[in-house]
Amino acid sequence: MQGSTGNTLTRPARQNLLDAIKAKVGREYEVKEVINPEPLTMERLRPLWDEFADGLLAQGKHSASNTFNAAILTIQSDELFQIEVQAVTQKKIVEHEKMMLLDFLQKKFKNRLLTFTLYVPPTAMEVKLPPSSRERFESMVKKNDALLALKHKLKLNLDY
Repeated sequence: MQGSTGNTLTRPARQNLLDAIKAKVGREYEVKEVINPEPLTMERLRPLWDEFADGLLAQGKHSASNTFNAAILTIQSDELFQIEVQAVTQKKIVEHEKMMLLDFLQKKFKNRLLTFTLYVPPTAMEVKLPPSSRERFESMVKKNDALLALKHKLKLNLDY
C-alpha cells in the first residue's frame, strides 16, 4: 500500500480480540481450574438445609427458621430441587431468603448452577374470606324461615 508521499505503509499484524484483551489485562485474570461439583443428594442437602435454618435462628429470624424446618425437600435433577411449603406466607419467607440460601448451597455443593423451585399446594393458595352480610342472612333464613317473613312484613330493605 502506498501513501501520498510514495512511501510504503505497513499495517501492524492484527490480533484477535482475545489476545488483545489478554495483552491489556495481563495475567491478572487467569482461568482457574473448575472444581468438580458435589452431586445433589438428600443425604447432603438435608444437613446443609438444617444448618442454614439454624443460621436464621441465630440471626433472630424465628419465623424463617421455623418455615425452613417445616419445608419438604425433593430432588428433581442434578441441579434442581423443590421446596414445598404449606402457606403463601411461608413461600414469601423462602423467597426473601432466596439469594442467601442459593449462595450458601452453591458454595457448599461447588455448583453455581444449583437452583430450586417453590411449590405451594393448591389448597394453601385458597384464601377463605368471611361470609358477606348477604351470605350470613341467607344462612340464617335457611335455619329459620320466619326471618324472611318478618323482613317482608316489616318491609325492610336490607343493604347487603
